[in-house]
Amino acid sequence: MLRQYDASRKASLFQNHLSLLILESLHRRITYLRGSPIAPVAEVARTIRMPTNVMLNHARRQTIPAFRERGVWKIAANHNPVGNG
Repeated sequence: MLRQYDASRKASLFQNHLSLLILESLHRRITYLRGSPIAPVAEVARTIRMPTNVMLNHARRQTIPAFRERGVWKIAANHNPVGNG
């Protein structure tokens, strides 16, 4: 990312990365404030019969309210992403 910035002087890469990190932080805080039970994304994917890699891609892109804790993607256990674009 730094090499691309040095070459192009465009800060959009940093802006995109920072926005994803802020969304992830907000998803974590909201989940804990609501007191929702928390489960790994892989478990939630299995319970709703969705491929795990698809759910992890959604988590990475922050299209579902997922967050990382110690390198493991987690989400509210009662979250149902079906129909959430």
